[in-house]
Amino acid sequence: MAWRRSAAGGRTRGASSSRRAPRCRPSMLTARRYPENPRSGRRAARGSGRRAPRERVRRRPREPRSLLQRTQRRGPSADRFPVSTSVASSSEYGDDEIRAILRRALQQERDGVGLTHEELEEVAAEVGIAPEDLADAARAVAAERAQRKDLEEAEARVAAKTRKRRRGWWRHVATWGVVSGGLALLDWVMGGGWWAHFPAIGWGIFVGLHGVRTFFRDREEDLQRELIRLRKKRERAARKRARERDRQSRKGAMSRAEEAFEDAIERGITLLLEKAADSLDRATREVEQERPDTAFNRYVDGKEGRKKGAKKKRARRGTGPRARVDGPGAEAAPEEVEVGEPAARRREREA
Repeated sequence: MAWRRSAAGGRTRGASSSRRAPRCRPSMLTARRYPENPRSGRRAARGSGRRAPRERVRRRPREPRSLLQRTQRRGPSADRFPVSTSVASSSEYGDDEIRAILRRALQQERDGVGLTHEELEEVAAEVGIAPEDLADAARAVAAERAQRKDLEEAEARVAAKTRKRRRGWWRHVATWGVVSGGLALLDWVMGGGWWAHFPAIGWGIFVGLHGVRTFFRDREEDLQRELIRLRKKRERAARKRARERDRQSRKGAMSRAEEAFEDAIERGITLLLEKAADSLDRATREVEQERPDTAFNRYVDGKEGRKKGAKKKRARRGTGPRARVDGPGAEAAPEEVEVGEPAARRREREA
């Protein structure tokens, strides 16, 4: 500690190496920053180097927003002029308002929010828009987008053609200049009168007409012509896609018809085979039945050695098998013949 002399002549006690900072009130910024601890604010204002601990302020949880609020644009006007999101059930919207609402919903994609078709349907349901109106508005927006795309493409094509025409005119001018200069040089070398300016003037007239047609064209007419060309191109593409779909559908129908025809043929063949099998079975059963007792059938049975070929003979009433009777004057009767015996065996036995 050292004593130093003050300006009034007295001595004051203070530090020898450093000068004490004068006391001052806390600034408004410090008081606003630390309203509950003024001493820490004064200490920070004196420059003591010690800073009061800053209290952590917890952020309030973000309230979930509805889909209708998501469709509103973010901007300073939304905070300054809050818009009520409650929609009365009796509210009615015109066509322009519906288009504006849907246009705003579709433009959220540019702002980085983006809406799916399901979310768009939910938004329409919240504001009381029928699904049919939503579909009509979506088709109208798609048509406007297609027209805008066609217009941009037509403008780009017109600009490209304009640049191409101008480059062609400048090439024409360069060619005219080179040829005219060559003719003038030839006329100067040969002498005998000036004649090179005649072809230069005649050709220059056509060069000027070419420039007028290039630089003074009607842009709107060219744009309409390009739009018509693009529309025809789109119609041709649509017709081509339709023909391709028809071809695919016809091909599918033909394949289905061929499959049905093959199935019908298979069923017919199966029925024919079944009928043939039934006929053969019936004919076989008829053949296997007993045949009439004729000489031809007996001959066939004898050749084949069948036992069931001949029909059994039934004995008449009052008659029985032949028997040998001994009596005077009676001839020797043949041996007993078994009824139904095959002829071949009978002949063998008799032989």
